[in-house]
Amino acid sequence: MKIEQNQIGNLLRRIHNNTKNSAVMYRHIAITGPSGSGKSSLIWKHENSIMRVTKEVFDFSVSGTNRLPRKNEIHGKDYFFFPSEESFLSERFIEDNHYEGNKRLYGTLVSEVERIAVHQGRRICFDVDINGGFSLKRIFKRDLIFVFLDVPIPTLRLRLTKRREETGETDEQIEKRIIAAEAEKLRVARGEISPDLILPYDNDVTPGEAVNQILFCAGFGLGPPIK
Repeated sequence: MKIEQNQIGNLLRRIHNNTKNSAVMYRHIAITGPSGSGKSSLIWKHENSIMRVTKEVFDFSVSGTNRLPRKNEIHGKDYFFFPSEESFLSERFIEDNHYEGNKRLYGTLVSEVERIAVHQGRRICFDVDINGGFSLKRIFKRDLIFVFLDVPIPTLRLRLTKRREETGETDEQIEKRIIAAEAEKLRVARGEISPDLILPYDNDVTPGEAVNQILFCAGFGLGPPIK
């Protein structure tokens, strides 16, 4: 259940009133990109990920979904897994998206935003799709940097194929993801969605370099952006 505009306004006021001074200068971060673009690696899996180098300022917002866990995924760490559409929709979300004819649902939980920004006084790092990033940007405005990982299609195809053992996806499912990725890249290229940072993330850019640029744009003076 998506919360109403007045509830969002109240939540933002609570965030403003409870954010510690040490975090006020930094912006929330929404990392978006096609499936296989490397969002999780940049946020917390890589040794130089955002959550490893800035854990005193940022915390990761764990999204909710009604899909089944994949191999090695942990409830409360990778996602909050809800057993049904009804149980998913009974929760409060700042933003949510429906996929595959409403069979798969994903969303940003209000409880996670409250946990991180209100109770801990930290900034939030979101891992969402491009629609989620667009929605979060409309909510947080200048207080959030909306990042799109622009990964070449051949690289995406290779990554999706390599992780097949983990996801169990078929060739047809991978091809659907590739088609979706092409559509996302086209929307950005046409200006239908305008991220704050379109980050070319191919094999010539290391995870450390990518994280450095994202954090630079979020207010950390770690060095100049990648040229």
